[in-house]
Amino acid sequence: MTDKKEVLDILQHVRHDWLNKIQLIKGYISLGRLEKAESIITDIIMESQQESRITNLKLPEFAYMLITHNWQGSKFLVEYEVAEQVHKKVEDETLLVLWMRDFFQQLESVVHPLYENRLAISVKPVENHNQFLFHFSGKIEHVDIIENWISNSENRYNNVHLLKMNETELIFEFIL
Repeated sequence: MTDKKEVLDILQHVRHDWLNKIQLIKGYISLGRLEKAESIITDIIMESQQESRITNLKLPEFAYMLITHNWQGSKFLVEYEVAEQVHKKVEDETLLVLWMRDFFQQLESVVHPLYENRLAISVKPVENHNQFLFHFSGKIEHVDIIENWISNSENRYNNVHLLKMNETELIFEFIL
């Protein structure tokens, strides 16, 4: 069971995020910029739908990693998108989560801290599996380190495939 302090910390972050969003909406309304307020509301709805989809994958550790990552002061932000339908439940969440923790640590060690670094993760059905597509944009200081790590992942797991790699972009997939 989750520790009570951890639950309270999560609630504090969620409350802080909601208050920021409500203050933005209120500010735009007071300025008469209703289209901006409506845009924020639309973003909130889309974000809530994605959170619902990610929790419906029945991968609690994976969902927890993605939903809470941006609260931890990392050098990169995580965005995620889950297709409405996925083919099947991922059988080995542990493999995915351990691999992702290692990847996040590797990425944290090679990205430039002063750039706007973003990692977009999308989950969608591909044939009889689910594709976890990782698309990083920002500034990678040590391309060789992350390239070696991905190469080792490709050798270790048959389901990791590098699609693009340079100093400002990294795209690869993990098929489960």
